[in-house]
Amino acid sequence: MTAKATMVPAIVSSGALVLSLIAIPPAATAAVTNLALNKPATGSAACVGTEGPEKAVNGSVSGGNSDKWYSPAGSKYLQVDLGAAGSITGFTVKHAGAGGESTTYNTRARPATAATSRW
Repeated sequence: MTAKATMVPAIVSSGALVLSLIAIPPAATAAVTNLALNKPATGSAACVGTEGPEKAVNGSVSGGNSDKWYSPAGSKYLQVDLGAAGSITGFTVKHAGAGGESTTYNTRARPATAATSRW
């Protein structure tokens, strides 16, 4: 099962982001697959070189400040090449608090509209 996501606007105004794009197979007992795991990722400029977009899809939040994607850019984006078109049934965002940082750095809720969201 494969899928492709392009230009997913990041919903991070500060803090860390780890992205998992999930495909849930039809059988209730089948395993959930993280389609974004270690796939090529690009995004808005990172704060420092160790916080690049590849960290958003590495499947980990346990490495502290060196294990997250963070961008201070005014207009943030994250793009993941999943390799092929397909269906995505959900996604998971792990916030700064999941990686041991203060929850004040967590992603902030923003309304998703057709004009600003492409997911």
